[in-house]
Amino acid sequence: MANLNAILKNKMGLSAEQAKKSKVLASLSGSYRQNMKSIHYSQLVPNTNQFYTEKELEDLADIIQILGGVAQNLLVRKKDAEQYEILAGHRRWRASQIVVQRGFPEYAYLPCLVIECNDDVAELLLILTNSSARNDLNGYEQMMQVVRLKELLPKINKDETLKGRILRKEIALSTKRSESSIQNLMYTAKHLSKDGMQAFQEEKLTPAAALYLAKQSEEDQKDLVQKEFFTVAEMRGYLEIRSVTQEISFKRPEKVEKRNPNLKPCVTGMSKSGACGSAAYCEAPYSCCKECKKECSLRCGWIREEIDDIPKKHQDPEPYVAVPAEKTESKRQVENPSDFPEERIRFTSSEHKKAYYDSLQKFSAPDSADKALCYCINLMQSTRSHVAEIFDFEQKCLKTECLKAGWQTSSSEKAIRMAFNLFSGEIPTVDYEDKVDNQLKECQNYTVNELFYSSFAPYFWQAVQLRYPEYTK
Repeated sequence: MANLNAILKNKMGLSAEQAKKSKVLASLSGSYRQNMKSIHYSQLVPNTNQFYTEKELEDLADIIQILGGVAQNLLVRKKDAEQYEILAGHRRWRASQIVVQRGFPEYAYLPCLVIECNDDVAELLLILTNSSARNDLNGYEQMMQVVRLKELLPKINKDETLKGRILRKEIALSTKRSESSIQNLMYTAKHLSKDGMQAFQEEKLTPAAALYLAKQSEEDQKDLVQKEFFTVAEMRGYLEIRSVTQEISFKRPEKVEKRNPNLKPCVTGMSKSGACGSAAYCEAPYSCCKECKKECSLRCGWIREEIDDIPKKHQDPEPYVAVPAEKTESKRQVENPSDFPEERIRFTSSEHKKAYYDSLQKFSAPDSADKALCYCINLMQSTRSHVAEIFDFEQKCLKTECLKAGWQTSSSEKAIRMAFNLFSGEIPTVDYEDKVDNQLKECQNYTVNELFYSSFAPYFWQAVQLRYPEYTK
């Protein structure tokens, strides 16, 4: 009969040397007895410590029928004379019930490895088997694994030295993740608010977004969740704009008047102070950025295409009137920030320059991130020909799946990754539910060494200058 330690060693992907050093396997040694048994599904009950989601049960039921039964034994322990508690195999148990309900009673009995162990060992086995057997765990489930292992391992090993980095290293070994990932999940679990934790559990937040949220104050966390800002870019943008607005509201009225005697109220309803922050610093004769054609660093970040026309009481006596698109003789040329004039922008060709400005026309008020994006995705002919596959201008979102397209080259992949990073401030193509090795590999594709090892390096630097003109003069 196969030893459970050997089974776990195989599932955890440990080498002989790693298995020898593993405190997890050492803690399980001699802590259980086992035997095989065929058990009716009605005698099985779920584990009370089960926190994993049970997805795609119908698909699993189809697989069980095709294979003629459950291919892998369930791991259970005896609860009483009539019942067995499931330690691993909750999805297989529920999928088998579906098959029985379809009219196949022969699938009612499930092959089970019955063990005798205490509650702590039972929970440890539940975590280890799910961690090794499933690659579809969401961020919340990964975090809960780390939280429970942090408590269980020192308790089972009865080792007071099992803490800090030593403990993180052991958890990383057990879950096949990096130590930095374990540290981030621990921080998230400790500092994420109740509302944030609920959003994380509902998969509204990625691990990266949950970590960013956890680093904010309790008040800010509550504010961000209530406003349903669930991406790092959304949260960072909101906090930055809010800080500027609050700074303006704290200024003494007489000082504001000195900057601009024509201070106007905010027409978007987004300013907490009620005042237009842009007008406080702008010398233009307009009451609102909505009326102004000029693209500048002072432009209001709340002005979007979806905002209705400005109320008449807030309009300038002679407001700018936009000409309908069908009557426009030529497209408006987007002005560059004063920090970075047009004549200093370096293009690969005239086609690149034209495509860059054409793309900018699709943004109502392009900021530095939009400019960097448009510059990069039009950098070469291969990307210019597939812009619609790279970015959705209507929804203003990235199409990360484009990196798997057959037309991609090593240079075009670098240009697109540079565009994605500058636009979002993140590494949006990392799948946090993928294997850790694959996550790390994708992160490496965004490093300076990887991106700038290219003949397009001067143009990538130009994109950085467009994104951060105030820091790259």
